[in-house]
Amino acid sequence: LQFDGGSFTFNGECEYKLAVDDADDDFEVHLRHVDCPRPRPTICFAEFCPPVAPVTPDASGSKCLDAVAVKVSGTGRRLVASASGVIVGSETVTTFPYLVEDGTQITATLDGFLFVLGQSGVQVRWRHAGSVAVTVPTFYRNRVGGLCGNFNGNGGDDLVHGFAQGDDPHAF
Repeated sequence: LQFDGGSFTFNGECEYKLAVDDADDDFEVHLRHVDCPRPRPTICFAEFCPPVAPVTPDASGSKCLDAVAVKVSGTGRRLVASASGVIVGSETVTTFPYLVEDGTQITATLDGFLFVLGQSGVQVRWRHAGSVAVTVPTFYRNRVGGLCGNFNGNGGDDLVHGFAQGDDPHAF
């Protein structure tokens, strides 16, 4: 479900940009789908990942939500959650709630983790069952982009990419 109520289903293998502050670059939220089943490597994301041996997909070709990464502006740090746990920068978090210097709070929940990003109030909820929810305050109306949409009240233009508009998540 997108910020403006639209929705789509796409279960390809790659890293997705779910939501980003297009105006001030306050935050970015990414997630990664991989072939299932997959042995869980050390918690990592994008450039922070050690090399992983190739994975043979199961017969169904299904994909699994492997990790969610949140980049908070001003700190240059990434917050990463996966089934293995949470990493802030290069530090593995073992005690919750955890408070990052920028005011971001990370809470362990029964079904995953909740990130509340400092002063912005953006919330990212990772559920071990395979879902991520991003909630942004109304302050970000008309300021966000990514697969969650642009939060302008018009669900028909959420998949706008560059100068093209469509309903194909592959464009992202």
